[in-house]
Amino acid sequence: MPAGWATDGEAYRMTQTYQSRRIVIIGPGATGGAIAAELHDVGVEVLLVARGDEYEAINRHGLRYHTTDGVRELRIPVVDGPAGAELRPTDILLIATKAQDVEPALRAWAWQPVSHPDGSTTPAARTLPLLTIQNGLNTERVALRWFATVYAAAIGCPAGKEGPGEVLNFGAAARVLCWLGRYHGGSDAQRREIATLLRQAAPIRVQEVQDVVAWKAWKLGYNTVNALEPVFTASALRDELRQRLRREALDVFAAMGIRPVDPYHDSSSELDFALIAPQPVPGRTRAGNSTLQSFLRGATLESDYLNGEVVLLGRLHGVPTPLNAALQELVQQAAAESRAPGALGDDAIRELLDGAPVGQESA
Repeated sequence: MPAGWATDGEAYRMTQTYQSRRIVIIGPGATGGAIAAELHDVGVEVLLVARGDEYEAINRHGLRYHTTDGVRELRIPVVDGPAGAELRPTDILLIATKAQDVEPALRAWAWQPVSHPDGSTTPAARTLPLLTIQNGLNTERVALRWFATVYAAAIGCPAGKEGPGEVLNFGAAARVLCWLGRYHGGSDAQRREIATLLRQAAPIRVQEVQDVVAWKAWKLGYNTVNALEPVFTASALRDELRQRLRREALDVFAAMGIRPVDPYHDSSSELDFALIAPQPVPGRTRAGNSTLQSFLRGATLESDYLNGEVVLLGRLHGVPTPLNAALQELVQQAAAESRAPGALGDDAIRELLDGAPVGQESA
């Protein structure tokens, strides 16, 4: 049995103990919605927290979940904010918003009362475990400003948004990969309990890890290239830029004393990305990575917390990151000007690689 996994007896005990636990998913977008759907399907109690059109759609017709098996409408309970949640001491909070939306969400939830059987209340920040699934390395540090117990996950999930209340998931053998750990390091019983809860859904594959920052650092380096699709047309030169963006991130991590764990090549990884290789979903097309999906929808971009995170950490540790800084600026410029994806070509990439300013559209 792989290290860190519960024995059959332990799994049974934890399942019995935590059948009454509820997972409160704040921000049921692509990944949060996929986790919610998979857990709801196997009987885990889930509460969704959504806003605006997202809340209205889920409240009206449920969460529409498109997978390789077809589409299902899942009647998952939903509220439109913290006040409607009526928090319990056995709840687990899962923050699934984009990284740029985390801080106001955490602030709103931190001091919400948790009601105990004896009639007393305590604040969520002191009482409940918080699980973060954002890309980048910023969310967990921010969360500790309020929440005493923080768990983090590096996530692989081939999901996307179709519209309010609709999630697409192109995974087949599995639909979510999760490397789960306590922030900042170590292990405890509650980490295993959260992992056991997630494992109730077979399409969610979980590996418990000691140093979750090392796994999240790899994912951040991997995600530095997300903004390439909205900005540059595909080419061999774009592939070279992709490698150099990641190299900058690795240089920053080395200066920080972080050794990223690459699940593609590190023998310590028990999960294989091939499990979530995208497969056809009937009647749907995969739009691309999460940044491109947001770009196409006109939503705010995560790039300030991907490329911008590398830039910030580079400045703090004295490591130049000119390519990530340039791409951070270029993708925001492309969004502000409502450009078509891939409007810049190889001439612009050459200018960028040579250190010249870039901004003109290709012919």
